[in-house]
Amino acid sequence: MHAGETVRVLRKTDVSVVLHNVQLIGDSIVGDAGEPPQRTAIAVSDVQMITTRQTDTSVATTGIKTAGIVVVAVLAAGLLAIAEFASIFK
Repeated sequence: MHAGETVRVLRKTDVSVVLHNVQLIGDSIVGDAGEPPQRTAIAVSDVQMITTRQTDTSVATTGIKTAGIVVVAVLAAGLLAIAEFASIFK
């Protein structure tokens, strides 16, 4: 858990709370919860589990995905061109 992150806290009472802008202060997890956001503190001793959303923002992964999309587009365009060319000779 990193300061400022958004986490889902599952309390020992099986109640789930989403906290934004999280900080660990003393023996509590503190963050903004609800709409409108209100500062909320949950004692670490009351926590069953904490989950975070992981995002994949690496440049390499983004580059590989982009390259894959380009390859598929080029192959599709090539297949369409071949089909068009073949239809000329029918």
